[in-house]
Amino acid sequence: MRTCWPETRMQRCLFHVFMDVTVLTTRHPVLPAGRQLLDLTHRLLHATTQERAREWIRDYANWKSRWRKRPAETNTYSDGSVQQAHQRHVRARNMLDRRIREGALFEFLQPDHEGTTIPWTNNRIESPDARLQEMLHNHRGLSLIRRTKAIHWYCSRHTQQPLAPDQILEDCRTNQQIQDLYQKA
Repeated sequence: MRTCWPETRMQRCLFHVFMDVTVLTTRHPVLPAGRQLLDLTHRLLHATTQERAREWIRDYANWKSRWRKRPAETNTYSDGSVQQAHQRHVRARNMLDRRIREGALFEFLQPDHEGTTIPWTNNRIESPDARLQEMLHNHRGLSLIRRTKAIHWYCSRHTQQPLAPDQILEDCRTNQQIQDLYQKA
């Protein structure tokens, strides 16, 4: 993306940011810092206005300030190795810091998109992918060539202006062309 469209700003899927933090904190964190971070990340999903986004960033900064000494805590093991005591919370914090620095959390709220609505999740992308995966699952056992043709057929039938079946067949790649493309990839 950076090579083809270097000026393009990116919106990270807030649900996936939430899930990334949940993986690191678990769904039922034991420590207060983890519980607060999970709660804060839940609220990220509701930051759908600029005011709520500012509140979320302020609350996140307060969380970081409250727990700033935690990354310095270490555990020393019997073999003499030393590790950070709260690695998973540090990783979650670093990931959120990186997303904020990139400006990738709240890009969908920026006013300069001239009436264009930018989604805060990538559901519109993943939903068609899920249907493709389901189609391939229902037809498992197909060779690579037949899977490729099935995907081509499915995509051509589910566009806004699908081609007529004879045009699809005319446009379809031959088995040899598919094998050549696969080898090249």
